[in-house]
Amino acid sequence: MYDLLENYCEFIMINLPCIRKHKECPDDINEAVSSLIFASARLGDLPELAAIRKFFSERYGQRFEKSALQLLPGNVVSYQVKAFFET
Repeated sequence: MYDLLENYCEFIMINLPCIRKHKECPDDINEAVSSLIFASARLGDLPELAAIRKFFSERYGQRFEKSALQLLPGNVVSYQVKAFFET
């Protein structure tokens, strides 16, 4: 799981210029961002995830954050991430 989360972080770093250009979360990074937000609430031992969650919540709004955290309809949290935390 940690490798997948690390890959999402690297993907976001690569796409920071795109993130800075858009007020809404671009579709191509939405899964990575949503999955990191979801994981942040379940992995308290990684304060970096809390910082990422705060950044994206401020950037894209609390509704975006809530959708990922609570797996609301339309969320795009990775199936692998959801499955990991279901067990």
